[in-house]
Amino acid sequence: GISYATFTIVDINTMDRVKIIEYENPPYLLVRELTQVEPIKTPVPVSAAKGRKTPPVMQYSEYDARAGDRLIFFSDGIPQSGMGTRAKPLGWGNPAVQDFALSCVARHPRVSARELARRMVTEAEGNDSWKAKDDISCAVIYFRDPRKLLVMTGPSVDPGRDRDMAEIFGSFPGKRLLCGGTTAMILSRELGRKVQVSLKNRDPDIPPAGSMDGAELVTEGIITLGKAAELLESGYSGQPVRENPATRVVDLFLDSDQIEFVVGTRINDAHQDPNMPVELEIRRNIVKKIAALLEERHLKETSIRFI
Repeated sequence: GISYATFTIVDINTMDRVKIIEYENPPYLLVRELTQVEPIKTPVPVSAAKGRKTPPVMQYSEYDARAGDRLIFFSDGIPQSGMGTRAKPLGWGNPAVQDFALSCVARHPRVSARELARRMVTEAEGNDSWKAKDDISCAVIYFRDPRKLLVMTGPSVDPGRDRDMAEIFGSFPGKRLLCGGTTAMILSRELGRKVQVSLKNRDPDIPPAGSMDGAELVTEGIITLGKAAELLESGYSGQPVRENPATRVVDLFLDSDQIEFVVGTRINDAHQDPNMPVELEIRRNIVKKIAALLEERHLKETSIRFI
C-alpha cells in the first residue's frame, strides 16, 4: 500500500477562539443547537512533494465557540466503514455519519464527549462486523459548563457535625454521591429522607446500591470505593463487562469535571477486622488514591475535605 499522513490540528484559547487546520481527513462536524453548522474554510496550498503532480491543500477555519457547541473529528475509517458489504457497498458515508451524530445528540442532549465518541466508533466497528479494515478514530470537544460531583463518605469525627454534613449535601450545586451506610443513615436522619436499597443487578463481590432523594447514587463505602480505585487503575473507560455499584461510581467520576470529596475521619469499627483483605485501606487513603488517578489519567479537578 501507499503510505501517507493525514492530520487535523485544533487550537482553542482561553477566550474560546477555535482555530482548525485539516489535511485529507474527513471534514469535521460542528454541531450547534442540534443542527450541523457549516464552518467557513479557507484553502491553504502547500508545496508539493517530489513526484506529486498537484500541490496538497490544507483547510483552515476559525470561529468563536458558543456554549453547547460540539466539534466532532474522525478518521476516514468511520465514513468508509462497511464498504463492500451488502448493506453499505460504498461505505457508511459522510452524510450518514453526520445524521448518526446529530441523532445521538438529539436523543441525549447531555451526552458527554467521551460517550459520543465511543458511540461513533462502536457504530463504525459494527459496520465492519467488528473487524476494522482501517483506522477508526473519533475525538469530540464539547463546550459546556463544568459538571460538578460531590462525594461524601464516612461519618465526621464529631457527631455534632452531622448537621454540617447535611448542609454541605443540600447546598451543593451538582450531582451527589454517598458512599457508606453510616454516611447515608446520617443524612437520612438529618434531612428526613428515606434510603432505599436496590437488589437489582446484584454482584457477589460488591454490596448492593441504594437511592435517596437528592443523591445520584448511594453505595456501601470502603469495599465499593476500593473496587472503584481498582477499576480506574486498570484503565476502565466506561464499558463494563457487568454493571455494579463500583462501575456506576466510576461512570459518575468520568462524566464529571470537578469532583469534591468530603471524607469523614471517624474510624468505622466494621473495618477493624484483621481478616479483611489488605487492599481495603482506610477510607482517606482510598480517596487520595482515587483523586490522584482522576487527576493524572483523566485530567479531572479534585478537592478533598476531611471532617
